[in-house]
Amino acid sequence: KYTLDKDFLRTAFPVMLTGCQFMKDIAVTASDGTLEIPNEYSPEHGGTENGTAFAQQLAREAVDETIRAYEALNDATLATASEMTELRNFYNKLDTGLKNAQGLRWLRHGFP
Repeated sequence: KYTLDKDFLRTAFPVMLTGCQFMKDIAVTASDGTLEIPNEYSPEHGGTENGTAFAQQLAREAVDETIRAYEALNDATLATASEMTELRNFYNKLDTGLKNAQGLRWLRHGFP
């Protein structure tokens, strides 16, 4: 979380943005139209699959914190308007990772 140290945040922001852009680049579209982080290990069920709860929640948190950092710094030289629009659109389409906790993943794996 951001601790109000804007000097540190300004230094960290390019790494944060690049990480989010990587997640955006590897994301795949799920059957429901949301975006999922693909081929991630599922600690709940073993094996790899798209859209694991951990990967989705981690991606959403990283993107949310990056958007908040950009807004806190209020410095248009850190990212273009187009980059930030793409990041906000990605966040809005990104699966929350919460539907898995409601049983959909369990149904896929044959649990009651």
